[in-house]
Amino acid sequence: MDQAAVKLQALLALWHDVRGTRPMPVRGDLPVSVLRPWLGNLALIDLAATPYFRLCGTRLHRRFGGEMTGFGPEALDEHHGPRQMTLRLAEAQRALIPVQATHAMPEGCGTVLFRELYLPLGAGRQKAAMVLFASYEAG
Repeated sequence: MDQAAVKLQALLALWHDVRGTRPMPVRGDLPVSVLRPWLGNLALIDLAATPYFRLCGTRLHRRFGGEMTGFGPEALDEHHGPRQMTLRLAEAQRALIPVQATHAMPEGCGTVLFRELYLPLGAGRQKAAMVLFASYEAG
């Protein structure tokens, strides 16, 4: 298992631990102090009528082609996967479960692979208000 997978598995285990018997944790259950090991690789995506990045870690700028805070997934260019991201956000929001994915991004003469995790965060027992997104370059 590569480092990206190890980091995402640890974050997923934390999410499960914190949620306990609830369908998902709420944002307040995951303070910055707890998320510190993943911080640069995290984004918090608000699932308002039009989803947008409430914050975007600096190590995600390569994955997204720049700073995304304040923008929605539709602002990503095609190489950065706006359609796939929108579908995965909708799945996490609808099913209230973690969604694991990979994103292959063309770069130079090759492809860079990112391992990703979409973790719903609740507004109530049965509604997701945000998604905690994590992405690491595989390898």
